Amino acid sequence: EGKLRVARDKGAQLPPGQILDKDGNPSTNPADFYAGGMMLPAAAHKGYGLALLVEALGAAVTGAYASPSGLLMGGSIIAIDPGALVGAETYGEGVSQLVKRMHDTPPAAGFDRVLVPGEPESMNRARNRADGIEIADATAADIGKAAAGLGVAAGPLA
Repeated sequence: EGKLRVARDKGAQLPPGQILDKDGNPSTNPADFYAGGMMLPAAAHKGYGLALLVEALGAAVTGAYASPSGLLMGGSIIAIDPGALVGAETYGEGVSQLVKRMHDTPPAAGFDRVLVPGEPESMNRARNRADGIEIADATAADIGKAAAGLGVAAGPLA
């Protein structure tokens, strides 16, 4: 949802297939999500199943649905010790091979390479250290309003 908020604040459109408006029509306008629309799951029916599992683990199992506020703010953590299954070294080698296989996959037209989850964020962090964090004017205004409401200085946002 954070990427939808960034697109909305930048005034940018979304790629097709990410959201529906409140009437169930496909939309590329992020504002439609915030006006009662919904995000579509990745990977069609398999993504839907995964999304339900995540909700069950993140909200239902924590009691978030019982919250009188109506906010769904539950979360849970599942820890798996690969050392107890295949050994830490075997696990690490398997993950390295998987990442290499993804990196060796020819990219789609218009892309330079295939990335794995976390790599775009890592690349952005490195770029942000050098150039600062780019935020939309609407986001900067929201931060300023929130800071003023708390009686603190927001600092330079330009």
